[in-house]
This record gives sequence, structure tokens and C-alpha cells, in this order.
Amino acid sequence: MVDNYCGEMVLRYIKTNPGPAPMMNTSYKLVEYLKHTLDQDEINTYEFAYLICIARDMSLLGFSRISQGGRGSTIMDPLIIFTTALLRGSSNIILVHNHPSGMLVPSDSDKDITAKVKEGGKILGIHLSDHIIINAEFNYYSFADNGIL
Repeated sequence: MVDNYCGEMVLRYIKTNPGPAPMMNTSYKLVEYLKHTLDQDEINTYEFAYLICIARDMSLLGFSRISQGGRGSTIMDPLIIFTTALLRGSSNIILVHNHPSGMLVPSDSDKDITAKVKEGGKILGIHLSDHIIINAEFNYYSFADNGIL
């Protein structure tokens, strides 16, 4: 029986493509996937962030836009990040956001959210595999490739 004071939460995941999921075991493969997925016009317009949910075998479970900001920033809320990851059943996650300026140097706030998500993931058993910054040309900066993770 459902309590009258709170609703019932239901998790439902519908796989729309019956084929094998793409493997996201390198930053290059992820960025190649994003080239065909993201709207390139948006990349120059405002800053946004996506959460890429990855299975234990590094196959793609799904991705979700977790924030959209202005020209110079967007807020990545750890509560939204981990709620999304838990609902997808993710073992690994990757943060992706863009810099409309085209600069690929991580800001202090980029480094700060990366550290927070990495630490929070340890408690939940969700590994932060990478944090990638992209620009309109799909050049990218990978925290993992640069030894920050």
C-alpha cells in the first residue's frame, strides 16, 4: 500500500537500441561518440554538462544533460550527478562539459567539482573514470589522460 503522504518511486530503463553498447574505455572513443550525439551549435552558445553512465565493462549505459548555464559557467550539482548515476546502475561515470570560449584549460571550479565527485563516488562505489572538457571543434582535455584522476 502506498502512503498518502509520499509517492511511490519507480525505476524503469528501456533500451532503445538492441545492438551492443559502444565501449567508452578511452577519452578518444568518448569524444568520437559525442561528435555524433551533441548539437555543435550549442557548444558555442552556452556552457552545459553531461553525465556519461558506464557499466563495469566500460560499455555505455546512457548519458544525461545534468546542467545548462550561461556563456561562462554551469553548475554541476553532485546530488544530481549521483542520483542519475544510481538510477542508471552505473559502476563508472564520466563528466563532460564544454567551454564556449574554446579554451581547454580546466578552471579551479572544474578541478573542485572533479575532486568532490571522485570522493563522493568512493562512498557509493561509483568510479569517476574521467572529466572531459570539449570545445566546438571537439578538441578536448581529459583529466584522466593528464594524470589528474
